[in-house]
Amino acid sequence: MAKLSRKMLKSLVKECLVEILSEGIGEKTNTHSTHLRERKQLEIERQHLKRTQALDNVKFENKVQTTVDQITSDPLMASILADTATTTLQEQAQAESYPGMAPSPGIMSEGPQGTSLDSFGAAPENWAALAFADKKMP
Repeated sequence: MAKLSRKMLKSLVKECLVEILSEGIGEKTNTHSTHLRERKQLEIERQHLKRTQALDNVKFENKVQTTVDQITSDPLMASILADTATTTLQEQAQAESYPGMAPSPGIMSEGPQGTSLDSFGAAPENWAALAFADKKMP
């Protein structure tokens, strides 16, 4: 006799319970055949969703690879960029899509220990200029 997984057994028991209860209530419709049709439709929808997701994944991976190839030819850097695009950037995008997950407005205007970012003056711009300068400083 073939072994049933817990999920399959649970589904079968649920079907039986629904059928027993519907017969006890005196329901005239054939719930078993209705349930089977619904189950078949759900399976078709799942398969379609899997195919769609697989196509989207392939398109995404191709886009990441194309973008990484345009940015660098160094294999180590390409690996880092591709991994970041497929993991960290996706997690950040998902976190931003949930309401209530964005930082409160006061957090963005405050620096360390509650000091205002304005108290730093032009320091952030100076660091940015140094970090992204085209030529190295002496």
